[in-house]
Amino acid sequence: MLVGDVMRNLADTFARHRNSLDSQWSQGRDADTESLRRALCQYRALFHRLLST
Repeated sequence: MLVGDVMRNLADTFARHRNSLDSQWSQGRDADTESLRRALCQYRALFHRLLST
């Protein structure tokens, strides 16, 4: 149950980030490079954690 809650929380966090970037792009605005860099770093950290277990 705890692992499922943690995974759901992570998925929700990444979905919010993705939706924020998608929203910026759909409004014709470019996502700033810092937002893209942070999102990429978070995805990379998650994948490293998942692969190391």
